Amino acid sequence: MTDLLKELPDIQGCYLLTPTGTLGCYRQDGRFHTDADLTQAMAGVIDKFLQEYRSTQDTRWSRLGIIHMDHTDKSWKSATLAFADDVLRRLYPVASVRDGRMTNFQLRNREQSLFRGMELLLDYRDSAIPEIPYYCPVLIYRSTTLDHYLPWLERPARESDRQTVVVEVIDLLAGLARSQRSVPSVARLIAAERLAIVHPERRQAPGLGLLNAARTDAVADARTRAASAPPAPPVVTRTVDPYVGEHNVQAVAEIESRYAANNFRDWDYGAWFKSHSTPESTERFGQPLAAEGGYQRRSADDLRFFERFESQNHEALQIISAKSPVFRVPAGTLLLDAGTHDSWNLYLLSGEIALVAADGARYQLSGGSPSARQPVAYLKPRLFSVNTISEVEFLWLYEPMIEAVKRLHPARLGTAQPVMP
Repeated sequence: MTDLLKELPDIQGCYLLTPTGTLGCYRQDGRFHTDADLTQAMAGVIDKFLQEYRSTQDTRWSRLGIIHMDHTDKSWKSATLAFADDVLRRLYPVASVRDGRMTNFQLRNREQSLFRGMELLLDYRDSAIPEIPYYCPVLIYRSTTLDHYLPWLERPARESDRQTVVVEVIDLLAGLARSQRSVPSVARLIAAERLAIVHPERRQAPGLGLLNAARTDAVADARTRAASAPPAPPVVTRTVDPYVGEHNVQAVAEIESRYAANNFRDWDYGAWFKSHSTPESTERFGQPLAAEGGYQRRSADDLRFFERFESQNHEALQIISAKSPVFRVPAGTLLLDAGTHDSWNLYLLSGEIALVAADGARYQLSGGSPSARQPVAYLKPRLFSVNTISEVEFLWLYEPMIEAVKRLHPARLGTAQPVMP
């Protein structure tokens, strides 16, 4: 492994598993440093992996992707991380899959810069166990070159592929039960990798860690307030979706009383947009509503891309999709202001937007990416101003209406989690 860092200098800081079962990483001095404490703490997990590997000499069952230095025609200059099919399906889910084939959207996202790709793996959570990491990405060097993995790259072979060194990314948690994944040593390993790898200046497309942190802080604050409040008498209540907020309980009740009886046939999106949106929103992207009949709609299945709707009853999604026009605005449009507080949320469908925090920090978000599964800047008052970088399509949804529809058609129970092929 002495020459590995020369071939792949960007793997510095990434944890590698050696053939003898030792965890460590290359540091700035160019030497491989063993992490004895972490190796000992994860001995059971490592032994389980090595037993399987030594019996088959195959890592496909645990392989998350491959890392190599061929970034020809890529926007990044760092090493490239190419995801395995099953990982790609999890990181970039689509509403419907035909014959098990990848969509063009998924294929476009197979390759990322090493730093962006590792960040996606470290950030990914399964909705069934959101409190613990789903992947534990570790590198393993098997003396292979890029020509062994050409079916993944979906391009013609190049002469250089036979000399391009490849390091595989494997998941040390592969094959473990959910109860075995929540161990302190895994959290330590992931924290160490994140510290070494996730740096805004090293990646092409920054993630939205600040958004997630703000969301976590808000939830923690709410739980703290609830814990310190005096006990309330037992009452029967109807839970309001967190995207809606307690202040909208009356609005939800009003909409239910007016529209639930006829399954929202009389719901007039244009009228509610003009009467309940802020003047700024009405001015910026409300002009085309005069010709609302010509608007496009997205299908009910398309809405399942968003976390808010992924387990929702199909009848509810049909109503929401039928009643919600798709907005299209050009590059350079200011969509949202920081500090605003309203009852609407923006769901990004396509295009690129920039989110700018009060301290000037800037984040970029693409429609269809994992981070776009949540509404844009939905914490109120909003923490970011939002501008379009390219032409953008989005839904602008009135949350009390969404909540009322969901109550009329409750979520599906026992929804199965996606199965890894």
